[in-house]
Amino acid sequence: MLVCKGTKTGPKTWAKAFTAGTGGTVTIGIGSLPATLEAFAASAPPRSFIVGAIYSALTRVELSTGTPIIKPNVADSWSQEKGIPENWIFNIIQGKKFPNGEPVDAKAVKASIDWVKNPANNAGLRAKINDIRRVDVLSEYQVRIVTYAPRDLLPRVLGTIPILPPVAFAAQGASTFWRAPIATGPFVATKFTPNVELILEPNPFSLRVVPAATKVIFKVIPEDSSRMSGLRSGGLDVVNKVPTDDLAPLRSANFAVQAITEPATYHMSLMAKTGPLADKRVRQALNLAVDKQLLITGVNGGYGSVAQAQLVPSNLTGFCKDITAYPFDLKKANDLMKAAGYTSASKLNLTFQTSTAYITNDVLMAQAIAQMIEKLDAVDKVTVEVLEFSKFLDVYYLRGAIPRKDLFAWRMSSSPDLDAGVQMERYTSGYSTHNIGFANAQYDKFMEDALSLKLGSKERTAAFCGAGKILKEEAPILWGIHTPDIWAGKKTTKRFFIDAGGNIDLVGIGN
Repeated sequence: MLVCKGTKTGPKTWAKAFTAGTGGTVTIGIGSLPATLEAFAASAPPRSFIVGAIYSALTRVELSTGTPIIKPNVADSWSQEKGIPENWIFNIIQGKKFPNGEPVDAKAVKASIDWVKNPANNAGLRAKINDIRRVDVLSEYQVRIVTYAPRDLLPRVLGTIPILPPVAFAAQGASTFWRAPIATGPFVATKFTPNVELILEPNPFSLRVVPAATKVIFKVIPEDSSRMSGLRSGGLDVVNKVPTDDLAPLRSANFAVQAITEPATYHMSLMAKTGPLADKRVRQALNLAVDKQLLITGVNGGYGSVAQAQLVPSNLTGFCKDITAYPFDLKKANDLMKAAGYTSASKLNLTFQTSTAYITNDVLMAQAIAQMIEKLDAVDKVTVEVLEFSKFLDVYYLRGAIPRKDLFAWRMSSSPDLDAGVQMERYTSGYSTHNIGFANAQYDKFMEDALSLKLGSKERTAAFCGAGKILKEEAPILWGIHTPDIWAGKKTTKRFFIDAGGNIDLVGIGN
């Protein structure tokens, strides 16, 4: 584990519970990895494994305790301007350079944020910083970031926006730059074969810390059984997405198991402009037809928790205790279907799109939910369409040849922000990077108020409650569960740790 210590007179320093460079090679079997090393696509696992290893953002969100703690990274310190809550001053670490010799400075910070904000670049993280009006360079090592309205969450959100060398990034262009990123994170990618392997080695230009391991190898192994076999045979040190059926045998064989409930909601997008799903009564009926508790006990071995018709679990800021899950009520579901004009004569055929090896037991959950929905009188068949991860992302971003179909299952993660606003904002009208198809003016107003209010205040929670009640009533999604994330590793692997956001500690791990 790493602890950030501050001094009154100097920059922050790192105290390490390990000796750098003594951890040897660590090999991790992983179900899926993104097909590029892009910095600005997403901030949750598995993308965060890459971003956190290779890049440095202004801040670093420490999640080892379960509560977000904002630590220095590119910025040594930050504060709001007195009397102007829209203005934030960030003081940049001094005297550091990128591997190509460019300085880590205020110009690099401005260029990186401006690039993400530019709609022409289609950055996946753009919506996270839509609230930023502009970035002002005040001096070589100081920037002012101005938001449209007060944003208490800004230092936390900026922990997801990496800072890049502006000259090299502009000269190479994004697509070329992602092939061999120039950055200041703890590691550098020395080899990357999409959908096969990623090799990381310590970065001599790391801003804050030198890792324990001399090499970390991610091997992409989509088949659960193959990952587990690799762990048992000794070819892998750690694996993720452990099927719950494998937990008892692994524990009996003396493997270490790390299991968390992710700050993420497994759910299915339902919105449609035409057809049955255009009627909210049908969407509500689908929510009533699914036994969420059975997804936990019957599919996930008791791991996870039922989503209370909200996008965050109860331990995150912005959760509304007044909103509860749709109960499992097949009779009421059938009554709603009939009221919407759909009966046993309708013989509806639906398609359910799911990932594989991206979410724990994702295919099994899709199959179980499909069977539950087929018990509705009006539904004849629910076909489960399993998508390999790159194709799944194409459908998610609406950018490929495969269209999004009736039910599209995905995991909406609040990592590393651990706040309801990050994901609830996706349902505001005109949200920039995800076409969900839901729009409600009153919902927009509640969300505008919530995001402007002080973090943790009663008024902020009340605004989230107002928005959440509209979301439950309109049911643009079918809420499932807050997903389990289960890893296993050799007992001899040191500092094997998964934080509250589902991220493995790559800096500390070693053999």
